[in-house]
Amino acid sequence: MKRSSLLALLLLPALSQAEDAGARAFDQACARCHPASPTPSSQAAPSGAKPGLQLDAVLRGRTPEQLRAWLEAPQKVRPEARCDTRVLAPGELDAVLSYLATRAQPPPPPREDVLRQQLQKELAERRARKQRPASGGPSLQYRGNP
Repeated sequence: MKRSSLLALLLLPALSQAEDAGARAFDQACARCHPASPTPSSQAAPSGAKPGLQLDAVLRGRTPEQLRAWLEAPQKVRPEARCDTRVLAPGELDAVLSYLATRAQPPPPPREDVLRQQLQKELAERRARKQRPASGGPSLQYRGNP
């Protein structure tokens, strides 16, 4: 157990460097059209930037295999695509995929699901309170003849 924890701590700097390399490659090849964070609508797009999907929208619902196929040859996946991933060196492809894996977050649950879970939790708490005997004195239960 201690060895695995130590190994994980030793690997953290290497993982961080790999993520940084992926972020740099992503910034160079993709971020111009696919910003990693939403830009306020009041801000103008960078000069020369072409409109593209936000990174979160790109990642949502896609498997690592789909992302790899896209990065290797976007026009094979979607012929009208304007992405040019040829600027990525072969070694950078894996770094970008690793970076994207750290960026991928599941979308928040729908509001209905959140409200349903809250309601179920409240109902369970109410039921538990009803079943619990009132505290504050001895129980007056009939035990039959002595």
